[in-house]
Amino acid sequence: MYNKLILLQYLLLMDIGGINTTNYATKDCIVFDSKTAIRSCNRVCNLLPISVQDINKIKCYFSSIPFSWLIAESDSASKELLEHQGLCTKFTFPAMIKSLSNATLNDLPHEVTIKLVDISSLAEWIRIVGHAFKYNEDQLVQFVKYISKELGSEDVRFYIAMYNNVSVSACMKVYHPNSVVSIHMVATLTEYQGKGFAQMLTEYVLNDSYKRGCTYAVLLASDKGFRLYSKLGFTMYERYVVYGNYE
Repeated sequence: MYNKLILLQYLLLMDIGGINTTNYATKDCIVFDSKTAIRSCNRVCNLLPISVQDINKIKCYFSSIPFSWLIAESDSASKELLEHQGLCTKFTFPAMIKSLSNATLNDLPHEVTIKLVDISSLAEWIRIVGHAFKYNEDQLVQFVKYISKELGSEDVRFYIAMYNNVSVSACMKVYHPNSVVSIHMVATLTEYQGKGFAQMLTEYVLNDSYKRGCTYAVLLASDKGFRLYSKLGFTMYERYVVYGNYE
C-alpha cells in the first residue's frame, strides 16, 4: 500500500511537492540540511544498510552542527553501528498514517477560528512553535524561510488556531507526491493545552488536505501526541529511533 522508506523521506522533508530537497548523500545515506542549528531539523536517513564510511562522511559533513539520524527500531545492526561510532540515542518516534478517504470536520466552537498564515506574517506561528519545542526563534525563522522561499516550494502551509482572537495553537503541513500530506510541529501554548485546540487544528488541516485531493496523511508523533493522533484515526506503521551527535 505504501513504501516506508518513501514516507520517511516525506516526513524528513527530503521531498517537498515532488522537489528533491536533499543536500548531500553518501553511497547509502541522504541528508536534509536545514541551514540552521536546530538539531531536529537537520536530518539523515539511510536507503540501504549503513557502513562506517557512511557515518564518518555524515559526521564530517555536519562537523559541529547538530543533526538527527532516524533508524527503524527493528534495524539492530544500524543502531549498533551508530552507537559504536559515537552517536547516541535521543528519542523514539512512532511514524503514523491515516487514510483521508473519510475525513470529517466537526463544527468549530464559535470562539475558535483557524487561519492559513502567509510566510510574510508568521510571527505568532514562530512564537507558538518556538515556545512549545524550545526552538531558538531566530533559527526557526531561518528554517521556515529556507523551506518556503529558498526551495521555491508552494507546497508548505502554516496554520494557526485562535481562541477569542488569541493565537493558541499552530502547525505546518507539506504536500508530497502520491497524494500524501505530512503534518509537522503541532504545538499549543502551555496555558491552553488540554483544551482540544490541537485536535481541532489537526482535524481542520486533515479535512482541508482531503478536499485538495490528498489520500493519506503521515506524521511523527510525540509521546504526548500519540493518543490524540490515534483518536483521530492514525495508526502506527513504524517506530524510529533518533540518534544524534549532540549532548
